[in-house]
Amino acid sequence: MRRLRIHANAMDRLAASAEQTTPAAATIDSQLLSSLPEAQMQTLVLYYWERMTVAEIAETLGVPAGTVKSRLYHARMALKQLLGEKK
Repeated sequence: MRRLRIHANAMDRLAASAEQTTPAAATIDSQLLSSLPEAQMQTLVLYYWERMTVAEIAETLGVPAGTVKSRLYHARMALKQLLGEKK
């Protein structure tokens, strides 16, 4: 329940921040996030929007801290590729 509530709050914040940006930027942000696998997107949202630590995310999602770090790394690499940046 806690995990779902935190995820819902993070998604609400993401939607609220998207409303404050231009429509084009909000569309790009949501498209980029939605192109990631669910686990990576969820981890990014908890880390950057909820400002949770790796340990807090691991506890919330019920996964090891190494898994959280791996998901963050792979999500960042995927976003870089989507944005056309070199590794």
